[in-house]
Amino acid sequence: MTPWRPPDRLVKLAPSDARSWSRRARIRTNRALREMVRKPLGNEEEKGQQMFAALFPESSVPDLETAVRLQPKDPRLLMALTFHHLGFSLFAIMRSAVGNSGGNSLGSLSKSQQAAVRDTVAQLDRLGGEADRALAAAALESEAVLLMGIMGDSIGAGKTALRALRLDPSRNQAFELALGSTISGEKSDWKLAEEIVRERLMVRSDARTQLALVKVLNESGQSAPALAEVHEAIKAFPAVASLEISHVALHVRAGNYPGGREQENLETIGKALQALPDGEEKMLLSRNHDVTGVVMTALQKNVSEARQMLNSYLEKVTDDDYAKAIEALLKQMQ
Repeated sequence: MTPWRPPDRLVKLAPSDARSWSRRARIRTNRALREMVRKPLGNEEEKGQQMFAALFPESSVPDLETAVRLQPKDPRLLMALTFHHLGFSLFAIMRSAVGNSGGNSLGSLSKSQQAAVRDTVAQLDRLGGEADRALAAAALESEAVLLMGIMGDSIGAGKTALRALRLDPSRNQAFELALGSTISGEKSDWKLAEEIVRERLMVRSDARTQLALVKVLNESGQSAPALAEVHEAIKAFPAVASLEISHVALHVRAGNYPGGREQENLETIGKALQALPDGEEKMLLSRNHDVTGVVMTALQKNVSEARQMLNSYLEKVTDDDYAKAIEALLKQMQ
């Protein structure tokens, strides 16, 4: 076992190894985080700036610059150096990028910071043409992250992520960015979205990707294939709440509600949802579950009970357009 050496000594012993310099940069970051915790924090704006300044301290920049000179084709080092050049400015730039669907979010940065971001994007794009497919895919994925997260360019990020995915369908962030850009906006390309998901399934078949295929098929008007896929997915991944909810919802919305088994499934799903950790995923799944229960109750001719259930739901969730559409339908039912 190699004995641990202090970072400064490690750099002296291996000055030509990029890992020595990047490791010392991480040590400096840990020190900055410890110092931040000891300091009193101000308002939310100040907290955000202090957090990003500690995560990407200026003190780590020289070590990272050396690491990049030694290993100029490492996308992770290029990204790390760029984030450290931005430092506390990341808080403002990333907050600005949220909701910026196509514009440039760099306006709040200094000219040198803007140049650093553009230079990194250009370097990563060049690496995207390397013969090494794994390296090229990693570089393009990193470029897509910068385009989306820092520059707010969702269109460019989607196209670049798709290039990365064509080289390596297993890249997680590239998959999310490519699929998201394909199905968002006014003109969704469902055919391309289906291709992206199916290519992903060839290298990584999990419940999340299976559910993505079910959703793409359903949203593109292929309800029968969507039902077939969700049946296969449940066989492969039993007791996954999101798949069970999609299964019930697809039956109900297709109008072929069988009348018994689905109600049992929905009750089982409700119990499973309670066991999930709190968060956005649990919230969205719970909403889908509740509204699906309303629809099923109405289909059982218990319209009055369905209305009561929906009214209770809308008292808690006032911005659910699908639930409001169901409400309009229930008003027409006798």
